[in-house]
Amino acid sequence: MRVDSLLGPQFDRFAKTDATFHRLKVRTVDWLEWMIGGPTNYDGPDLYVAHASMHIDDMSYSQMMNLYQQVLDKMETIDDL
Repeated sequence: MRVDSLLGPQFDRFAKTDATFHRLKVRTVDWLEWMIGGPTNYDGPDLYVAHASMHIDDMSYSQMMNLYQQVLDKMETIDDL
């Protein structure tokens, strides 16, 4: 997502360091595993509240979902996350 031409600049605003980006990645994987019934429980912040101030438009949301779908399509098992 960081290299995506639409989403990359948005991530750069919120994940200025590699450590912050890594934390976002870990939380994203936890959330995805939780959503598809994996062994991980998501204990991060409420996603609506956490993203409300980011003013995410429909195009950005659609692109994010498209990228998630691409990753999920390539996976064979939950362990691939």
